[in-house]
Amino acid sequence: MRTIRVCLIGCAALLAAAGGATAQDSSGAIAGVVRARDTGTPVARVGVSVVGTRLTAESDGEGRYTISAVPPGTYHLRARLLGYAAGDTTIVVQVGQRVSADFRLQPSAIELNPVVAVGYGTQRKADLTGSVSSVTGPEIATNPVDRADQALAGRVPGMQVQTTNAQPGSELRIRLRGGNSLSGDNSPLVVIDGVIGADLSLINPSDIETFDVLKDASATAIYGARGANGVILVTTKRGQGPFHFDYSTYIGAQDVSKHIAVLNADQFALLYMRNPNHDKSVKLDTLTHLSTTDWQDVVYRSAPIQNHQIQVSGSSGASSLLLSANWFDQQGVLLGSDLTRGSLRFNLDQGLGARFRLGTRVTYTRTVGSQARGCRHSASRPRSRCAIPPATSAARSCPARTTTRWRSLSCARTTPPPGTGSGPCSGNTTRCRASPCEPACRTPPAMSSSSSTSPASCRPP
Repeated sequence: MRTIRVCLIGCAALLAAAGGATAQDSSGAIAGVVRARDTGTPVARVGVSVVGTRLTAESDGEGRYTISAVPPGTYHLRARLLGYAAGDTTIVVQVGQRVSADFRLQPSAIELNPVVAVGYGTQRKADLTGSVSSVTGPEIATNPVDRADQALAGRVPGMQVQTTNAQPGSELRIRLRGGNSLSGDNSPLVVIDGVIGADLSLINPSDIETFDVLKDASATAIYGARGANGVILVTTKRGQGPFHFDYSTYIGAQDVSKHIAVLNADQFALLYMRNPNHDKSVKLDTLTHLSTTDWQDVVYRSAPIQNHQIQVSGSSGASSLLLSANWFDQQGVLLGSDLTRGSLRFNLDQGLGARFRLGTRVTYTRTVGSQARGCRHSASRPRSRCAIPPATSAARSCPARTTTRWRSLSCARTTPPPGTGSGPCSGNTTRCRASPCEPACRTPPAMSSSSSTSPASCRPP
């Protein structure tokens, strides 16, 4: 009886071993290497899994992995690691075969527990209950601007950034909570490194570490009535890592992309003379060809722009230092407009234990700019340029002093009327001399250079 039991146990063991060998022979395996796409170095601790199953493996220090006992079939393979984009591939496993599947993962930046400024300190964004938006330094660096507030355009939800004019360095209109007052100021409060009421135009955009925008009632709770229109908190950069020297620059050009289509001199002369209400003292020759001056070509130009930044920063122990110098130069597309800004910044921080830190911020900025300002009817305004007759020669009129009121012919008279004086403009009303908004540059398009005398103030420099 005992001999029979031993025989039965032995047969069962043989059958189980044969079944296991058969199952093992009927499956396959998956193996490969995981590397970084940009450097080609092996990546360790990458989780490789067969999607839809429990078959997984992890890469070793050389990036190798192996998944065994995979039944035959077609599978979707996925490789994942924090800090890298997931890699996917499709493979076919056959009986008793070892399939190779390599991955090259692309590094991907992720945001882990970002810290934002809330007026009275810093707080993790995950724990924040108010409405706070942040714009970081790398986002500002990708958008070269001449003013720091221009970097906020299109980056903060609910913020309206409007351009008042196209002059270099012109002020922007920023609205966070709409227009709350018809007569008061609706601009948000600006706080730069704790300095309340600072000016964003006086800070170099390359020196900014983060913008934190407070848009809800927490701004009023912290800053009172001054924060009723929202608050923009600006934090400048600090020295980090070993001391190093950085130099960055960019050079470009600006141009007017589209000009307004206007009449040429012959078309203007024909249209003017056919008008029954035109000034009868002005005679335009419609039989001969008149030279045409496109005043848009005269007043507009291709304007260069350049920026140079030098920065020395670093930290040692509890001390950190940042020293930067910036020079920015922009020429406007309109003649007579430009902006030049030079700035220096010195940031020093010293840690005094775990709870205290002593720091200083010193900055110096000098801005010199010119704007092409014009009077109500002055041709220095781009819109008025299109109203100047195309037959008027640019050599006989100052671009910044020509007026569209060219019906007055006093500047074209070589002999003034009796009893009105002896100057070329003396025969007209006092409008010719009374105001710089009405300069004496009114040569009509029909007058040639031989039959008109322009005042000295109208001759080009």
